[in-house]
Amino acid sequence: MTDGMRWIADRVRRTPPADREAVQRNLQPFYEQEQAKLQQLNKIYDDKMKTQHEMRKLQEQQRAASDADLRAARKAQQETITPIAGQPAGPDPHIGTSLSLQRTGPRIEPVPAGDIPERWVKQEAEKIAKTKDSYEKAKPELTETVDIINKIRAHPAKPYATGMFSGITAATPQGKGFVALNEQLMGKNLVDAYQKLQGSGQIGEKEGANFAKARARLTTAATEADYDEALKDLETTVRGTLERAQRNLKMPVTAWQNTQNDDYAPDLREVRKGHEYLGGNPADPRNWKAVRR
Repeated sequence: MTDGMRWIADRVRRTPPADREAVQRNLQPFYEQEQAKLQQLNKIYDDKMKTQHEMRKLQEQQRAASDADLRAARKAQQETITPIAGQPAGPDPHIGTSLSLQRTGPRIEPVPAGDIPERWVKQEAEKIAKTKDSYEKAKPELTETVDIINKIRAHPAKPYATGMFSGITAATPQGKGFVALNEQLMGKNLVDAYQKLQGSGQIGEKEGANFAKARARLTTAATEADYDEALKDLETTVRGTLERAQRNLKMPVTAWQNTQNDDYAPDLREVRKGHEYLGGNPADPRNWKAVRR
């Protein structure tokens, strides 16, 4: 009831019974106005309560989503990122074994001072997931490139596919097979694979430039020796890119394997036969340095 309706009711109540009907008739328009005001106020109140209810519902949904994100981040930390308890100071005692920190998968680093643990865990888990996704998308293009390089290297027409007889060789059945492999190699979208890995911070601009240089040399090779050298450079660049991506994800390095039965590449700083491994092709002596005793 509005103040106006209370005033009308009080006025009618104070009026002598004989005059009440006439007073009510005279005050009826005012009463209807007050009734319209009351209906409007009731509608405003209902709208306000509905808005408050929707706001509370939205806040509950946001809290539930936030809680779900935190639970997912904690689960990701527990399942995919294994914290190392009681890790001793100094070099990893498990280097060169399956327990090496370089092979047991990515881990979330300790929370920086002043940061919020839940926010840090969620951010780092998302970063690791993005890095893994970029690697899985780029890996097929890189491994297929290595396979094609190996096929080209073993192809019987390769000795005759460069130099003055290259045009004649290309017209033969074997030559056509070699040309098809070479064109397949030149058509590999290595730049796309490079950009996927670069976008996740796994490699830098140097690899992209190396891809372009090595592949350009294949098109200008005048002799078989030049062609073999360009092929080797391209293979080293592709395998090296795979190695850096795998090491970034703290996974066993398969980049230098020629068959699935080959050993993984050594851990960085692993010592074998008095030499410390520096990274790169383990079969290349330049990637090892003698250890002073």
